[in-house]
Amino acid sequence: MPQNGMRVEGMEAIAEAIKSNPNLKILNLNDNTMCEKGGRTLAPALAIARNLEKINFGDCLLKSGCINVLNALNDNDIIGNLKELILSGNEIGGRESIDLILNIFSSNLRDLTSLKLDLSCNCFGVSGCDEIKEELSDKVNLLLEYVVFNVLISNHLIAFLLFNSNRDDEGVNDEGQNNEDQRDEDEDSYDYADEKEEEDD
Repeated sequence: MPQNGMRVEGMEAIAEAIKSNPNLKILNLNDNTMCEKGGRTLAPALAIARNLEKINFGDCLLKSGCINVLNALNDNDIIGNLKELILSGNEIGGRESIDLILNIFSSNLRDLTSLKLDLSCNCFGVSGCDEIKEELSDKVNLLLEYVVFNVLISNHLIAFLLFNSNRDDEGVNDEGQNNEDQRDEDEDSYDYADEKEEEDD
């Protein structure tokens, strides 16, 4: 059920549906506004969904709610059965989240090398991403991309807008000429044109 605009109330209904469907294998809630409370709401239901093979919670704004989701999957060994776990674009970050991810996937006794784990576009920072890659690259099929490019583009755009705003405030035109000087030159040219017309008359 991707992109359905579901919020916490929707997650409560989904949780009940999961409990009523023990043979559920694929759970796709991509791009719904689950948020932290939604993650906490779903966690107890995920803990008993032992036949799940694919979970897609990408772009759900889970944030710290991912801790509840991961603990539920790990404590009941659901992770060992998964083929795909997508948690990209959830603004997951902080030391607690990084430590939990490292602990769950590096020390799991099951062979998880075939598990596709997508943690891209979160808030681990460059050093956090490097740490996760170093620890888990041989433990799972890890997808973890930095979000540096968009940040750089945004920063350049902000700098460009501020620079041009300052130039306008200081009265500088696109050719680097002071706007006041330009107006004086324009006035002189108009005066000269008027004098020329009078002479011709």
